[in-house]
Amino acid sequence: VILVNSSLWVSNLTKSKNLSVTVIVLILDVYPGEGEYLHYQDNGEDFAYRDGEYNLYRFAQKDGMLTITLEHDGYDKKYKNFEIHCGEEVKQIPFTGAPVTVKVNG
Repeated sequence: VILVNSSLWVSNLTKSKNLSVTVIVLILDVYPGEGEYLHYQDNGEDFAYRDGEYNLYRFAQKDGMLTITLEHDGYDKKYKNFEIHCGEEVKQIPFTGAPVTVKVNG
């Protein structure tokens, strides 16, 4: 079972005093079992998603393994890391956009 816990982000204040926020880490709580979760990411500000400017991540958990796949790559501000909480263990998973599999629950 996969649950989104929260996101870590960085902010930049531009010369025009506009606040720019970039989410860099997605935090997930993972519990024993099997399942899938699709996570959607876009800029949250306009309708650019209609033109494909979004990312879609698939998290698939089976047999104690969690596989992370970028199903749609259309938004340039991808997560750089995933923080996986499984019981007492916390795993930092760097993400480049290529599929990654990590052992969870044991």
